[in-house]
Amino acid sequence: MRVPPAVVGRDAGRAGSTSGALVALVVVGALGALMAVLAWWIGVRTGWGQQLEDYAFEGRKATWYRFRQVGTKAFSAVWVPVALVSAIGAVVVAFRRRGLALAAAAAVVVAVPPVLATGLKRVIERPDLVELMWANARNSFPSGHAALVAAVSLAWVFVVAPRSRGWVAGVAAVATGVGSAAILGTGWHRMSDVVGGVGLAVLVAAVVLMVVVRSTGTGLVGGAGDGRRGVTIVEVAIPLGLAILACVAVYWLRNPRSDPAHPMWAFIGSVFAAVVTVSAPPLLLALALDRLPRAPRRQT
Repeated sequence: MRVPPAVVGRDAGRAGSTSGALVALVVVGALGALMAVLAWWIGVRTGWGQQLEDYAFEGRKATWYRFRQVGTKAFSAVWVPVALVSAIGAVVVAFRRRGLALAAAAAVVVAVPPVLATGLKRVIERPDLVELMWANARNSFPSGHAALVAAVSLAWVFVVAPRSRGWVAGVAAVATGVGSAAILGTGWHRMSDVVGGVGLAVLVAAVVLMVVVRSTGTGLVGGAGDGRRGVTIVEVAIPLGLAILACVAVYWLRNPRSDPAHPMWAFIGSVFAAVVTVSAPPLLLALALDRLPRAPRRQT
């Protein structure tokens, strides 16, 4: 009796590991949690951290006042519409690719971090551990602005097709880094607030994706199969290069006649540290998802 051959998809047999991707997502989620906890502990709970952030917060005033004023107004005017359009776009792309389930996952990843950040901000206390010279000690941790920017960027990484994930992750890394630098430049938040908000978004995205992968396998997200790659120079060059460019831009905008009490070195250091830290997670998330086997073709 002839046994009919098993029906397999075109991409069946392509290398990849769901368990390996889950482990990688756990690592990404742990990184997000570590970012948030360390930022909170250093920036909120230690005197030396509060002092350094106070220097950095005021150091931005070593740049030209007129540019800061125009830049703050411009960023305030465009950031909400851009974030909302990008968030809606990510959900729409997810729905068109894989239906309601992936769209719901994208919506949760986009919506939960800023709401959670707003709630945490109301309950976290920022003690007066040192006598600050300029900035007040009002709590602003974590940043809901940074959480939203990072959440939208991370959503785009997993809603697109695996073949586009690499360059989309690069764009997402740049968007997160630029958005975070702009938040620091406007004076809306301290560095710890920004890093904490991004870390919160990374943690939420990783948890949601772990649930998705555990419940659907490769059916919704899909990976690169045996086409996956390891860490390359790109994953190092984008955060480092972006941070250097941001610091050069800040230095170029310095005001030589600024008050010496405004330490630009502290602001440049905070921009560098923040941009390097927050621009890496989208790239790491893409690497984690690439470990998945290729998704089966969607039936039409």
